[in-house]
Amino acid sequence: MPMSQNELEDLKYAKELLENPGLAVRITDALGTAIDKGFELLPAKWSEMVQQTTKNHGNGVMEMGSSLCF
Repeated sequence: MPMSQNELEDLKYAKELLENPGLAVRITDALGTAIDKGFELLPAKWSEMVQQTTKNHGNGVMEMGSSLCF
């Protein structure tokens, strides 16, 4: 089945977005890379402690969010 002109234009636009990420995506990627490299420099115990603390707080936020929705 052939594509309509609108569908073809939408597909071209989607391709452009995927091939050329926006500024927010590039900044987030750069920031995430820097944070990852920083964690590699931490002693193993510190890294484990940060991961566990993040996990604990993330779970608490999820529980709080779900209690607000219902």
